[in-house]
Amino acid sequence: MTETFIFSRLESIEKRFQEVDILLRFAEENQNNEEAYSTLCRSAHIILVAHFEGAIKEICRDVIDDINYNITYDKIPSKIFATYCDYFLVKENNNEFSSKGKHKLKEKLSTAFGTSRATLKVEPFIFTEGKNLAPKIIETILKRFGLDDFFWSLKNSSLDVVFQDSRTEIEELENLLQNHINGNVIRYPYTVNRGIYNPDENILTETKQKTLWEEFIDDILKERHNIVHGQVLNNPYNHEDLNKAKIKIKIVIYVFIINLAFISNPNS
Repeated sequence: MTETFIFSRLESIEKRFQEVDILLRFAEENQNNEEAYSTLCRSAHIILVAHFEGAIKEICRDVIDDINYNITYDKIPSKIFATYCDYFLVKENNNEFSSKGKHKLKEKLSTAFGTSRATLKVEPFIFTEGKNLAPKIIETILKRFGLDDFFWSLKNSSLDVVFQDSRTEIEELENLLQNHINGNVIRYPYTVNRGIYNPDENILTETKQKTLWEEFIDDILKERHNIVHGQVLNNPYNHEDLNKAKIKIKIVIYVFIINLAFISNPNS
């Protein structure tokens, strides 16, 4: 059996962040040169966010490619098929099909496609060009694939260790998640286990508030926006802050992969 598209992508994801590592290493070596240090940190910050956004898009494309390569329409998870159909069923000028009409059309399409090879497009699932990545965008992507309340499900999980500022524990968590993904997305259907990071299923019944993960992502995206648009000249993050932020972002990406892979397996 061939390797999955998402497995083949993992190496390139690592290469993305190696570019950030190079800039941060130069920054650390130039701490006595204020101008060079600031420039390198600000550049690393911008590239870190760019690779975060690029990785999320690539992962979505790879999962869709894995579905298309391996299964037929009748095996596609129902939520994924529904999102794909909605992309084509909405009419112009807000003249949309009724919910009942959509449901009947989806049933007819499912029957018509039947056992033919899946040929899904990724566009219905990812955010549109011109929109910047944000926690809400990540939530929306996963919802389109069939998972609700992604960030809220991370609250009280073993991932919360990243906010305790222990570099060693953060790196250990990163390695745990990376190794789990490497061993469980190599074939489709994937064999990932969400229990690897101990999500608290009971918390889904609580009143939702912005999580520490969302606050972290919002903050680093906001500061990146300020740098890119020339709204700040200072250095919002030093090289140590950015190193930690890089690891946290990689953890978000790994958990995103685990959840996306979990909900994208074929219907039994």
